[in-house]
Amino acid sequence: MQGIETYGHKGGALTRLAIWAPLLIVGYTLALLALRVSLSTYLEVDEAQFVGNVDIRLVYANSHPPLYNWVLRAMLEASNWDWAFSTGIVKYGLLGGFYLLTWDTARRLGGREAGLVAVAAAAFMPQVSWMSVHTLAHSTMVLTGTAATLHAFVLLTQKCSTFRYAWFGFALGLGALAKYNFFLFAIPLLVAILWSGELRTILWRRKAAISLGVFSAMFAPTMVAAILNFAASSGRMEKLYRADKDLVWYDVPGLGVDGLLSLATASAAWLGLAIAVWGIARWRDARDGAQAYPDPDTVEIRRCIGRAILLAICTFALIVLAADMHRVHERYLTPIFAAAPVLMSVSWPLGRSALNVTRFAGTLFFAALVGFWGMASFGTHRYAYDYDAIAAEIAELSPNPAPILAARHDDGANATLALGWEGTTSPRFQTVGDRAILLWRGTRDAPVSRIPEGFEPATGVHRFKMTLSNFSGKRKAFAIQLYERVSP
Repeated sequence: MQGIETYGHKGGALTRLAIWAPLLIVGYTLALLALRVSLSTYLEVDEAQFVGNVDIRLVYANSHPPLYNWVLRAMLEASNWDWAFSTGIVKYGLLGGFYLLTWDTARRLGGREAGLVAVAAAAFMPQVSWMSVHTLAHSTMVLTGTAATLHAFVLLTQKCSTFRYAWFGFALGLGALAKYNFFLFAIPLLVAILWSGELRTILWRRKAAISLGVFSAMFAPTMVAAILNFAASSGRMEKLYRADKDLVWYDVPGLGVDGLLSLATASAAWLGLAIAVWGIARWRDARDGAQAYPDPDTVEIRRCIGRAILLAICTFALIVLAADMHRVHERYLTPIFAAAPVLMSVSWPLGRSALNVTRFAGTLFFAALVGFWGMASFGTHRYAYDYDAIAAEIAELSPNPAPILAARHDDGANATLALGWEGTTSPRFQTVGDRAILLWRGTRDAPVSRIPEGFEPATGVHRFKMTLSNFSGKRKAFAIQLYERVSP
């Protein structure tokens, strides 16, 4: 008989490797953390947004839910305000959590080999295996929140216990408090569950109230605060309405046609490589008479996950079209496609090609480590900026601490850390009083939009160049100027 059952080639090298999957994930996570801490004590763009924004509140200026800020604050307190370590352990801890949850979800649906192959599938999704390595913050948390929600759902299909309903509610709360676009997947998943005649009882049992109660307790305060401060909580949505210069020719008045094309491009960037690898691998399996087939006992669960993803992307496409949105970034699709590795592993299992695909994935994971190091060591990554040199120039201009108003938030945050001024070991920056320091890149005049009202220059513009602290030898031009409040 040609063909094999789902990963039916048990006992071979793939099985032996699958046994070690959890330890490999933990080891990879620790390697990422060690590399991150070794590269710089300063912060990249997404990490820097939290400097001065880790006080405890429900609404932050970055239009994200507050959980990431809260978790980072706790880690900063525990690490004596070591920003590099704290941001690294939170992000890579979340990323490791995503891989472990993805592994266990697929394992429960198709065995240990399926769990390993699901993690391998994520290697071919750049938003997971590359972007989450060297940047991203909230998107990494929503990645984990989605994986946790899928994991809890699969657990409930096996046994509807009190703990599993509580875990489902917690997972939904985690995703909702990570990023608001989590609902692009959460709502379609709930609809898909209700759609299924076999699975809808999960949501109709009395114990389902436990999930609702846990979720409501976690998210309700933030939801109320977000509604009351809607302008601050929805500010980032304007990015969806920024025209993409490459797609402006496709813009139809009143309809987001260019936005649909942007969505299609972002989807291809997310899944294109993974689909190509899977297609080639399954074609080779079929050609060699070693094609694998999914477990018939999980057919309804797999259909439910597939329907949720399809419903989510179609709903988002309709929103983009009807709301005349223009640009969709790949990270906006994170909660929609975070379940794709599990679906690919258990719905389209690989036969003999599984081991080679897993090895290829391992190579990509290692390449991400090397690439991250190379970017910081030879490129113009923020980790290579010599903020100590910038801080020395600022300190000479203004020995007394003053708020640093930078054209780029990461420059202001890192300069503050280098100087040890307020915000380094405190939840908030120093408030603007009578003095402020403007910091910007290049040699142009100070950006007028950053000058506080009622302030005038107290010094001339001081321009200088900073040499990157890596092997590139490149130099960057900066300028600073001291401003003081004008007496009325």
